[in-house]
Amino acid sequence: KKVGDIITGNVLRAETNGRISINFMNRTEAYLFRREQIQGEQFGFGDHIRVFLLDVNNNPQKASQLTISRTHPGLLVKMFEMEVPEIFDGIVKIVHAAREPGKRAKISVYSTDDEVDPVGACVGARGARVKTIVRELGGEKIDIVRYFSDPHQMLEEALRPAVPKNIRLNEAERRMHFEVAEDDLSVAIGRRGFNARLTSRLLGWKLDIGKEEKQAVGFDQKVAQAVEGINMIPGIDPAIAQQLVGIGLISPEAFEGVAAADLVDAGFSEEQAEDVIAKVNTYLESNG
Repeated sequence: KKVGDIITGNVLRAETNGRISINFMNRTEAYLFRREQIQGEQFGFGDHIRVFLLDVNNNPQKASQLTISRTHPGLLVKMFEMEVPEIFDGIVKIVHAAREPGKRAKISVYSTDDEVDPVGACVGARGARVKTIVRELGGEKIDIVRYFSDPHQMLEEALRPAVPKNIRLNEAERRMHFEVAEDDLSVAIGRRGFNARLTSRLLGWKLDIGKEEKQAVGFDQKVAQAVEGINMIPGIDPAIAQQLVGIGLISPEAFEGVAAADLVDAGFSEEQAEDVIAKVNTYLESNG
């Protein structure tokens, strides 16, 4: 009846091979093997320890008849059930949980009541609820994200603050291909790849993350864009606009303090210079 639940015992001894012997209710002894321990945790004789019960077997030949773990995602889920009344009551549901034990974890949640914020309920006032679980799991950082059935929305939620772009789904292989801005790349992948791996497990999709390529703007293109800016001024001949851009007058606002004589010095005829300045002034006055 206890399988899939948390059980509490007392440490009897830590053995040289790394496993920990634990006594439960003074009648059952079990081993917590190194592979099921959170790296860096240390326990001594008499310490209380909470573990997730994976299985019970009746084989006396096995070193431990209880299969227990502190790294299984089920431990995280059960701890939230114990700490968050809304989960225990069934108002808030945990959909998926993924862990890098002792380092980082992610859970996705939703609410069956529109008036209850599932993320806020799990975090608690001033983070009290989640902090209790973080302490129990040796400082494991926990990201709580809202669950969406749509894979696109779920990816966007799970990757925050990184923003996925150009998302493409391969339904057959359950792969997601997407790009992020260069500044977001390290955030999306995370330290030692934790964020990418946890997001992949949380969604149940393999992730292919690429860097968004920014198209370089060449000199000719920049000139063309500047000419477009000058062409906003009614009546300016395209050839004159090109000539104005060539001397740095790339927008109507750039003419501030420029007189007709300045244009003449730059190679324009007096007639052209006066015509340009008149049209620029008319444009600026009409556009405030």
